[in-house]
Amino acid sequence: MLPLLLAAQFGLQTELLETRARATIYGCNFSDAHAAHIDCVLVEPRGPKTKRAAVIFQHGGGQTMMQYISEAAMLAESGIVSLIIDPPGRGRPNDMQKMNGAEIRDWMFEVASAGSRAIDILIARGDVDPVRIGFAGHSYGANAAAIISARDRRPSVYVLTGGTNQISEHVRTNTSDFWQTYRKRGDLTSDLKQIAEADAANFLPTLK
Repeated sequence: MLPLLLAAQFGLQTELLETRARATIYGCNFSDAHAAHIDCVLVEPRGPKTKRAAVIFQHGGGQTMMQYISEAAMLAESGIVSLIIDPPGRGRPNDMQKMNGAEIRDWMFEVASAGSRAIDILIARGDVDPVRIGFAGHSYGANAAAIISARDRRPSVYVLTGGTNQISEHVRTNTSDFWQTYRKRGDLTSDLKQIAEADAANFLPTLK
């Protein structure tokens, strides 16, 4: 069982989903620093609890938390805890066509804030080694990882996959129907200027 402190401090709730030979998988949720509801999947190694390494996974657009269950189960065999998180406001990426630039920018910072909250939870568990935490982000999850890296030095490893260093440029030039439709709405020049405030390029120079 997870410490009751986690429930009180972070609003963390868990439900057992599956028990495997080397891993226990929980569905869970917690509240971020702004009281937003964050869904997650926790994958724990089975066996005696010692100081363990941990990894946070943040998926990208068109993905779900289930994308990383296999990776997390394999990591559990090496004694590593994994926390796979959804972004705040489930389904929000699919609503981006309705957002203006400021709303997209703010949402990207909300995703990063949820990632930092996940780090807080892992450390508060007591069985995670605070100097052996990694953060893996894909697509907009990679953008969130870049933002986190500039202000949170606790993870010792960041893995950024399938992202772009300028999400604003991605929005401006991507030829998918999704972004072509987006570019037809509102004041694109203003939107792109606001989105650019969340570009990974603003934060990556601090990642060493």
